[in-house]
Amino acid sequence: MIPSTNPLQSASEAIYKLSRTLNNVAAAITMLGRLETGASAPRAQKASNVRVSNVQVITQILPSGGGAPIRVMAKTGDAGYTTRITFHPKQGIKCTCLDFQTRKMACKHVYALAAECRMRLNAILNIIDRDVERFSIQMESIEGSATILAATASESLANSLGALRS
Repeated sequence: MIPSTNPLQSASEAIYKLSRTLNNVAAAITMLGRLETGASAPRAQKASNVRVSNVQVITQILPSGGGAPIRVMAKTGDAGYTTRITFHPKQGIKCTCLDFQTRKMACKHVYALAAECRMRLNAILNIIDRDVERFSIQMESIEGSATILAATASESLANSLGALRS
């Protein structure tokens, strides 16, 4: 026999995981913002002209619940450098350009990828935020209906049992 699951509990767990995903995406956006804020004016200016292509956002379901961006990678610049920003489990940056290889610090390619990903993750964050709000409202409505239904069913059962006793 297949164990039955409580649909309200399943929905509640899904909303919780979606909320955790929202928090994880927000944390990644915060990291990207800090990274961009740390750019010197000349590097930030150069970053705005860097071409970013083939963006890959690698995600994972975390044991704590919800999904999270783990790492973003892209081809950057005219030479097609491989640039990477890691969020989890340990934050880090990497680029195959000579500037990064020499200085071991964020280059214009890293800043360009950070700006591109912050924009994309913000769009995703807005979608998730709207979904969490919408699902939470629906869940409250369903829980209210379930409470009314349970009360009505209990009253009906009591009336039926009373009728049987008489």
